[in-house]
Amino acid sequence: MSGIPPPSQPRRALGIRLSYLAWFLLGCTAVVGFIATSWHHGPRLIQVPTASHPIAAFTILGSNDLHLTWIPDNRIPALALRSLPDGHRVTLVDLAPDAPIPASALGPDAGQQTGHLVVTGVQISAAAALNGSLRAGDRVTIAATNTSAQAQNVLVVQIAKTSNTDHPYAVTLGFARAISPPLLKACGSGAIALQRN
Repeated sequence: MSGIPPPSQPRRALGIRLSYLAWFLLGCTAVVGFIATSWHHGPRLIQVPTASHPIAAFTILGSNDLHLTWIPDNRIPALALRSLPDGHRVTLVDLAPDAPIPASALGPDAGQQTGHLVVTGVQISAAAALNGSLRAGDRVTIAATNTSAQAQNVLVVQIAKTSNTDHPYAVTLGFARAISPPLLKACGSGAIALQRN
């Protein structure tokens, strides 16, 4: 019978090997292209709030203290601020310029007050903490229980529970000006009474 004879077994095996080689080279090309593209583009730039200058802890932020900065997304912590905060927030830690700001670095809104707070910590009883209803951001009048010293319009910067049964609340108080020595001494011993403004 006339016609083209079927290919021999060695030629058929060679064709299969060439087909596998082509697929392998195609896969390698795709991987190299993906790596080259990723390397070329690098991390995305995202605008996030940062400090415009070094800012000390317990500063009440003003309109010129923060700005938006382009930062690579791989340098931004998961819990960093993504937009400029409202109001005049109090810094709880020092802020470095042009670095992402953790949300936990900012305390309550100080309202219309500006400048730097004079702060002191005090451990108080549940009654002094208004039976647990005291909150960060509250404004209070503080009176020493053993002298006539007092201060008004004091900002509650932070409040936390402690394991001390007699004084179960640790409060950070922010004063607009220097604290009088008698009141500071009363705060140190917890001999104060608070009244929400």
